[in-house]
Amino acid sequence: MESVLIEVLMVVLLVRWAYLRNKLNHIEERMDALQRQIDWARRTGELGAPAREAAGVVPGMAPIPALSATVEMPPVGAPAGPPAMTPPVVVPGMGPIPALSATVEMAPVGAPAAVGAAAGAVEGAPTVREPEPAMAAAPARAARPGRTSADWEALVGGNWLNKAGVFLLVVGMAFAMGYSFTMMSPMGRVGLSVAVSLAMLVSGVVFERRERYRTFARGLVGGGWAALYFTAYAAQAIESARVIESPVLGALLLLGVGVGMVAHSLRYRSETVTGVAYFLAFATLGITHVTALSVVAMVPLAASLLYLAHRFGWRNMALVGLVATYGICALQHDTGAPLWQAQAIFTVYWLLFEGFDILHPSPALLPLNAIGFLGLSAAKWHLAAPGREWQIVAAASLAYLGSTVARARRSEWRWSVTLTGALAAGAILLELEHQWVALALLLEAELYYLAGVRLGSRYLRLVGGVVFGLELGRLVALELPVLPYRAWTPVAALNAAAFYVNRALWPADLLYGYAGAAMMALVAGYEAPSDRGLAWFALGCVPFVVGWARRLRDFRYQAYGLITLGLIGMSVAGDEPVRSLAVCGLLAYAAVVAALRTPERFDAWEAGAVRLGASMIASGLAAALAWQLAPEAWRGVAWMGLALGLLELGMRDLPRELRRQAYVLAAAGAFLAADLNLTRLANDGPLAPRLMPVWAALAAYAMAARAHAEEDGWVLKGASYAGTFFAMAALWALLPGTAVGPAWAALALGLVEVGVPALRFEAALVSAAVVGRLAMSNLNAPDRLLSMTPVLVSHYYLWWRTRWRFYLYTAVLVGVGLIGRQVDRQYQAPGWALYALGLFLVGQWGKIGDLCRQSYVVAGMAFAVCWAANLAPEQAVLPAAVVVACLYGAQLAGTPGSRPRLYYLLAAALAAAGLLYYRVSGSMLTVAWGLEGIALLSAGFPLNDRNQRLSGLAVLLFCILKLFGYDLRHLDTLPRIISLIALGLILLAVSWIYTRFRERVQKYL
Repeated sequence: MESVLIEVLMVVLLVRWAYLRNKLNHIEERMDALQRQIDWARRTGELGAPAREAAGVVPGMAPIPALSATVEMPPVGAPAGPPAMTPPVVVPGMGPIPALSATVEMAPVGAPAAVGAAAGAVEGAPTVREPEPAMAAAPARAARPGRTSADWEALVGGNWLNKAGVFLLVVGMAFAMGYSFTMMSPMGRVGLSVAVSLAMLVSGVVFERRERYRTFARGLVGGGWAALYFTAYAAQAIESARVIESPVLGALLLLGVGVGMVAHSLRYRSETVTGVAYFLAFATLGITHVTALSVVAMVPLAASLLYLAHRFGWRNMALVGLVATYGICALQHDTGAPLWQAQAIFTVYWLLFEGFDILHPSPALLPLNAIGFLGLSAAKWHLAAPGREWQIVAAASLAYLGSTVARARRSEWRWSVTLTGALAAGAILLELEHQWVALALLLEAELYYLAGVRLGSRYLRLVGGVVFGLELGRLVALELPVLPYRAWTPVAALNAAAFYVNRALWPADLLYGYAGAAMMALVAGYEAPSDRGLAWFALGCVPFVVGWARRLRDFRYQAYGLITLGLIGMSVAGDEPVRSLAVCGLLAYAAVVAALRTPERFDAWEAGAVRLGASMIASGLAAALAWQLAPEAWRGVAWMGLALGLLELGMRDLPRELRRQAYVLAAAGAFLAADLNLTRLANDGPLAPRLMPVWAALAAYAMAARAHAEEDGWVLKGASYAGTFFAMAALWALLPGTAVGPAWAALALGLVEVGVPALRFEAALVSAAVVGRLAMSNLNAPDRLLSMTPVLVSHYYLWWRTRWRFYLYTAVLVGVGLIGRQVDRQYQAPGWALYALGLFLVGQWGKIGDLCRQSYVVAGMAFAVCWAANLAPEQAVLPAAVVVACLYGAQLAGTPGSRPRLYYLLAAALAAAGLLYYRVSGSMLTVAWGLEGIALLSAGFPLNDRNQRLSGLAVLLFCILKLFGYDLRHLDTLPRIISLIALGLILLAVSWIYTRFRERVQKYL
């Protein structure tokens, strides 16, 4: 018990210390302000009345700082005038203040006249310059000096120790009276206590008249009254000091002591004295064994305290009395009194402090009073009537409802009305269960909300909203998992109806509309478990129609949420029934039409968003519907056909957003068709699967044709690529292998002949695929001539139509491959040589550089194959001769002096020399090569081809070297002689020609 008493003492001391600190801070601030005024007066020379008059100081006004003026005189020679003086300062209600002094400064001789800074200065007049005031701003607030050690010593020794001593003395008296003395009777104990109490009281009254002992004396006065009050209490409540048996007499005695304290407090007007007295009185009651009388004794004590607090405005004392009253009751054990008696006492406590709070509102008094009253009441009911605690909670709710009515004219009613709602909700939670709790909370919340609407109170509506939130949270979190849905769905439906009624009564509370939509979705989800998607989707159409017709934005937003929930439900459910998809798709498109036809009923951005979102929903649901209705093999084609319908609507602006959705759906259909129809496609078997790429190709080409100008031509490109891809697959599946290449080539021709530039690159890709197809499948087939010749012709035609060099190279690949595989090996070189000659001739004639370059490569191939296969003695001479003839023909067709002519000349000369090497015997080889050299040299003159002449001379030179380096050592005598003679004759003939016909030869050189 002693520790509890010390804790209570510490709380009271902290409260009093905070109060005294605020008082001292206020006094110190006033002293600082006075000190700053004195310092200001000293710095400005205000030492007496004359100085104040000179400075313009008026009693009751702040001092006016003295100003000085600097007057600059004009230069010498300028007309001198009297210096401009500052006019007297006139204050309303006062006489004129004497003129301010001026300091005259002479300008230096010869210096230019100063121009006055003040507006309206006259030339030659003295310029008045206002100096900076002595103090630009009010002096900063002086730092408040801290307490010195002497101050602290005086505070502790003179004030705190006094109160602590009085308190300990009273507590000692209380313990002494409760202790059983063997040498003193109860009357003696009471008499001794009364004597000590009166001694303290009288001493305090006597010493209080002296200023020095006033603080000490007031502590004695408070302690005396507290001891006297406790003595009156002990005389009837404590066994060892009981001298009064009559409860009525004891109550009258306590009342008399209380009245005496009140009367004496009225004389001092001191909250400190009265507060100490009351605290000690409460403390004495708290440290003794509690009885029914002690609980009742606190009633007049608290009533008198509240009267003084009301009379003198001592709110802090009322707060301390509340804490002491409820604290003493809470710290004591149950007295065993009947429930109605205890509750009556608690109710009296509550009425006392609640009445005071109504008269003098305090932020802390109402919640502390509620905590004390409800805590004590709940504890007593839990012990005396377990299971019926809801009754006291409900009664407390009604009591706070009355308090709210009493506070209605003030702004402090919010706490009480909040407690009313909280207690009512607590009573409901304690008494009811399951769906009945939700129903009761719903009614309470609706009553609050309706009261807020009727009274125009936003706070009441807010409290109703909090109760609504509590009810919904409990319903969803606790009742839904354990109750059958038939038990709680009626309450949820009532919630939805109440929310929409609230939304109608107060349109600004949009949240109720959303809550109503959520409750409708909850009920619909449980009522239609097998078709929730359709239920939510159709439910969303109701607020959409209302929001569209009445132009209510929040209803439309609720519809968007419900429709989204419906879509989620459909996607989670898997295969949605066909009727659900069809109905929801039609409803979504109806929303699109509404946004198209009546955009003024939507927000600026909303109409476009609805068109886009609803059209996407309609497209998606149509795609899902097609997925379910179409056989598996037809799903991709069905999506592509559906995309055509959406594209047509989009092209007609019904709405235009459908165009791009059609593109996406067509792309998805194309990928699906490729996966379903092409991965298992075969070029034999039933016809129906092989026709699927045909339908996909037709759908893709139809989209390309309809939207050829859309999206800067990208739709045309994408759709035509897909159509061509499916068309090639269809041709491969439907035609024999021989005809696939020509059919693809014809497809490329068709793409080019359409005349759309964007399709030409696509045709080039098809042509490349044709070449690949021929290389992999047709090149080694027996009927390659039938499949490759049309392709070769088509590529040269495509080059002629498009002038794309690509086709020339694909054509030469096809031609070279066809010749290489179609003719025998010994005729490959002549065939390539003839092809190269033809390419070179056409290239030279048409000035087509690509053909000329292709001829170089093909001629090189012919030369290489001829050298490797056609020069051997066992081979026929004709193939090699044809190669040599073609190379010389290309050389003759070339431009004189050009590199291609030299290239062909060297190739032909080497091929001829090789043919001679293999066909002429060793003894006549030198002669044969010499004849070749003469032929080259002789032909070089009429052809005016220096390279050919030099080639002939080179061959002759090689013959000479061979003759001396090889023939003279390895040939027999007769062949050696013949070689020497023949070569000599040849050389002489050449020399004679150069000499004899020098003038003619000169013109060829």
